[in-house]
Amino acid sequence: MPFRRGSAARAGGTQSGRASGALLARTASSTECPHRVAFFDGDDAGRGIGGDRGEFLGRNGSMRMPAELARTHLSGRLGAGLDPCATLQVKLEAEEFAGRRKAWQPRAHQLTGWLRRYARMATSASKGAIL
Repeated sequence: MPFRRGSAARAGGTQSGRASGALLARTASSTECPHRVAFFDGDDAGRGIGGDRGEFLGRNGSMRMPAELARTHLSGRLGAGLDPCATLQVKLEAEEFAGRRKAWQPRAHQLTGWLRRYARMATSASKGAIL
């Protein structure tokens, strides 16, 4: 979950939850979601986490082909001085992944309030989500 660069990198950060070990990310200076915390976790005890966009992308990397996809272990590098980016790595065998993918069903969206109103009025995002 990459965040915007700039002020979010200075005022936000990533950390690991004390009790759960979940990855927590915040962007305190974000105008869209100030003082909110996103959390990520997996049920694999051997899972890896990371919280640095520079490490995620790698040298000369891009969002199309981030360097961390090729790594077998994530560094666990977290902190307030980094450009925040939440990375969670869970290892699955091919058979287990195929079974989970086959059994997966998308959740029905239950929009309420302003988001529901906006969704009824806006066009497709591919057209610019024009009202």
